[in-house]
Amino acid sequence: MTRLQLLTILIVASQGLDGWKYYKYFLDNPYDALAPGDQCNETMLTDDIREEFLEAHNYHRSRVARGLYVAKDKILPPSSDMIQLRWSCDLERAAQKWADNCEWKHDKPLPLHSESLWRIWGPESYLQKFRIGVNATNRWASEFEDLGTAADFHKIGHAMLMTYSDQFLMGCGYSRCKGPTYTHLFAVCRYFSNGKRKQGTMYLEGEPTSACPPGYYGNNATALCEADEFPLPGKNAPTVEDDPFSIFKAYLPRFNWSHPWPLERNEDESERE
Repeated sequence: MTRLQLLTILIVASQGLDGWKYYKYFLDNPYDALAPGDQCNETMLTDDIREEFLEAHNYHRSRVARGLYVAKDKILPPSSDMIQLRWSCDLERAAQKWADNCEWKHDKPLPLHSESLWRIWGPESYLQKFRIGVNATNRWASEFEDLGTAADFHKIGHAMLMTYSDQFLMGCGYSRCKGPTYTHLFAVCRYFSNGKRKQGTMYLEGEPTSACPPGYYGNNATALCEADEFPLPGKNAPTVEDDPFSIFKAYLPRFNWSHPWPLERNEDESERE
């Protein structure tokens, strides 16, 4: 057993039984564990809501990558390795399962996973007008706008998770949670990274798309690193024995991202966690 394999097992073991079951699933199904089907059909989400979350996130990432994003009083430098996020049905299912609990706390994290929460209260007539994907995303992104990038992680962590260049998968869910007076919308988004980002940085600064990871190409319009296909198993495919993280690093799921839209300014009293 290599040191890297041992370290991986120790990390997963620290997550408890659920973490081990999750990692074991990757070992048994290295190319299928996160593979989204042609459609995600096991949650209440519609394709419109999925696109809201995904396109709003990629719009934010594109603005950062092109050097157009203003964080408080400072323009963030452009990114040379910002990956276009793709949708994962498995992350959607996991996020929806947690959202259905209506508990205002984070789930137990798994290796290379991260999570953001958002909720807002109000009467049904008020909540029905919300585009939850856009408003939740905008609320998380507003941490940079209000506090800049030098604040403590617990104050700007959601915006940072949206901006980490090595995040390449996301999936979200939401629930309408009944309270004694008002209903609240509770949204959960989960992200999955390839683990290649340098610690202490959000992304690699430089000419947009000039440092896209292997297998990606640069989109000049969005300044994001994209991939049309993901590797399939073959005689030269990396194996868990060679590198236990290869199953995370190699996987590039399919999802078409068409056009960004401006994020709506959110003036509500919503919460983030």
